[in-house]
Amino acid sequence: MSLEIEPFEPIEFYELPHMYHGITLNEQDIDLLNIVGATTPEELQRVSRTLTNIPTNLTNVTEENLEEIKRQLFYEYQRVLIPKNEYFKDKSIKLNAKINYLFNSGYLTEEEINIVKEVIPKAANHNEIVRKLQERLGKEKTRQILLIIRDTVPIEKSGIKNTSYEAYENLYGQLHRFNSVTLDDQFKYGSIVLQDGSMVFHHFEKGLQFAEAHNMQVRGNSLISYMGCPDYVYDAEPSKEIHDIAYRELDNYIKGIFTLLSRPEYKDRVRSIDIFNELLTRKGPNYTFRGDASQDVPPEKLDDYKSGWYKHLSLEEIFKLIADNKHLLEGNVDFMYNEVFLEDPKKMVEFHKMMAKIKQFEQTHNTKIIDTLGIQLHTNNHLTKEQLTNMLIEMAKYGYPIEITEFDMTMSNEDIKDLTEQEIEIKRQRKINEILTTIYSLREECKIKGFTIWSLTDTHNFEVSLANEFRVPNGEESITSLHAGYFTREMTPRSEEVKKAFNREDEESLTLEEEGPRLTYKPKRPNPYNNDGFASILIIAIVVGGFLGILLAFAILNIK
Repeated sequence: MSLEIEPFEPIEFYELPHMYHGITLNEQDIDLLNIVGATTPEELQRVSRTLTNIPTNLTNVTEENLEEIKRQLFYEYQRVLIPKNEYFKDKSIKLNAKINYLFNSGYLTEEEINIVKEVIPKAANHNEIVRKLQERLGKEKTRQILLIIRDTVPIEKSGIKNTSYEAYENLYGQLHRFNSVTLDDQFKYGSIVLQDGSMVFHHFEKGLQFAEAHNMQVRGNSLISYMGCPDYVYDAEPSKEIHDIAYRELDNYIKGIFTLLSRPEYKDRVRSIDIFNELLTRKGPNYTFRGDASQDVPPEKLDDYKSGWYKHLSLEEIFKLIADNKHLLEGNVDFMYNEVFLEDPKKMVEFHKMMAKIKQFEQTHNTKIIDTLGIQLHTNNHLTKEQLTNMLIEMAKYGYPIEITEFDMTMSNEDIKDLTEQEIEIKRQRKINEILTTIYSLREECKIKGFTIWSLTDTHNFEVSLANEFRVPNGEESITSLHAGYFTREMTPRSEEVKKAFNREDEESLTLEEEGPRLTYKPKRPNPYNNDGFASILIIAIVVGGFLGILLAFAILNIK
């Protein structure tokens, strides 16, 4: 059944007043944004020395050739990255690329290169590689080798290689809309701790400095993650020895991060840390704490069940590590428990059990280990207003502020069959409008204080990448779209496509399959940061409901 719809005005999440408006960026995003944003030769030269994979000291930049050199540097940065689908075919190319980068760095003599070539194939694991290199080359030389290997990230992050210079220019021009940035990857254990146990922070600090330059507060994602455990610890069978190693390494990492963030230059920059990320298994149907989940699962299910640190450390021990180190930040940073898919009532039951354990620890030890609850909200167009409302109200029962931390929304194939791209976008934006107005209506009741987007464009979407990680090795055709990114391919708001559809000169009606409640209102809008403006009027219309609510909204707009 098709439905004729009246024009509506898309809502942008950064128009929700009195909230953090967040964007998620990885280090490759930040490198490319720093390139396109450089405004002087001196600034571009400084940026060039910080780039992952291609550190270089430009000497030939002038005002006249600045734009040309920026473009050359941008596309050279993309060129050296290995496409993600190639990595999915053969994951050994990552280590091979890192080793080649080391050998071409000029840091090692021919004799030292031969030692590295001899050690790596014969070692059983990373620990043995480090030990043998230290025996042959010394601790300092080994640390520099590990640092060089860390400083190359040869595999593209999702969507990076196929995004144009102009697209990142467009994104750079919109950074002022965001007052919060989630630093993805740079904050995690594997990005900071080298295999010899030493820590390097300059990649993370690059993100902090980027945030400061653009007047953003920072969210760190994430401190304790199922993906953040070193492989040699995770792969080991539980034992007293491995338990003690895991406890010591996690304690050192937490102390290192907290000490860095307590430094004067960063003290007020980081507002929130995901202390816990996805404590529960992801998709069910039988949800459980990751530490209790069987690890004997097929590779395609490991992301759902992988337990990381929780394989060797109890919840109580990890809670204690947080409590014992929290004083280092002097209460200046919110500690968040960030979960996903709580719109499923079955998972909400397990969430309440986990929250009971957290509250019990806090009560028993007279301390506080979390300050905020986060819900990722990786969702699709089947999410209903009732599901979203129930989820937020259930989360709000604990009295903590709530943030939407990783929003993106895919479109189900069965719902977009035979629709044009423009029709798909209209359908998508109607659902996003419903989500945003629901969140706004619950803002005070549920103490909702932030909304952050995750996937920049459709090709940046992690679910596209996750699907291809299993499709490509099996010889299946890779997918390129789930209609999930916030921006168009050119990094402009996708809602612009809806506005174009409704601003056509002809009077032809648009038809879509009917889905959900219709929102119909004038495209005219007052200042969104004024509580008496458009957003409040829209909520009144929804609350009152139906035709009377819409008439009331129009009347108030006309009065204004």
